[in-house]
Amino acid sequence: MTALEPSYDEDLCSDAAIADPCTHHRAPRDLGPAVWLRLACSSLDGMLAEMELVEYAVSTVHMQGFTRIFRPEKFCPDEASHDVVKGRGVEIVKAGLEVLAPAVEKLPSLSTGISMADAALFYVLLWGIDRLKLEAPDPLASRYRSLKMRPSATRVFTREGISLPAHEGRTKAS
Repeated sequence: MTALEPSYDEDLCSDAAIADPCTHHRAPRDLGPAVWLRLACSSLDGMLAEMELVEYAVSTVHMQGFTRIFRPEKFCPDEASHDVVKGRGVEIVKAGLEVLAPAVEKLPSLSTGISMADAALFYVLLWGIDRLKLEAPDPLASRYRSLKMRPSATRVFTREGISLPAHEGRTKAS
């Protein structure tokens, strides 16, 4: 079991379990704001838009696009077709970045802290910009540059032995 797996060893009716029903969330909370995140928007419309951005980044760009690129065998067992599957993955990621760009402009400033949307954007943009060397629309590239420079991001890169890329993020005029 890892620190991030739920642990239900206690009797769920015990005083301790009632006082702290989500003990399995303690480990991620203790890691700090880069793991335990909130919605940044305060209005209902803003929160819904932010959740929609997270859902799209995770379900479409990550699960449909990046999975095709990095795990083509999940979509087609025929190794001869893997390049076609990967190509479709790149198309999905590129189209996804175009969809995400206008949504990013509606997010609150990073001066208020990072949110769930920023966390989802961070890994999608890390893989897209830095791993695959794709160009991102200006709003995404700008947000990514800001996210990369946050102390929590640099601590994670250092702890994981990942060197920050020399460039500031590839941009593409919107």
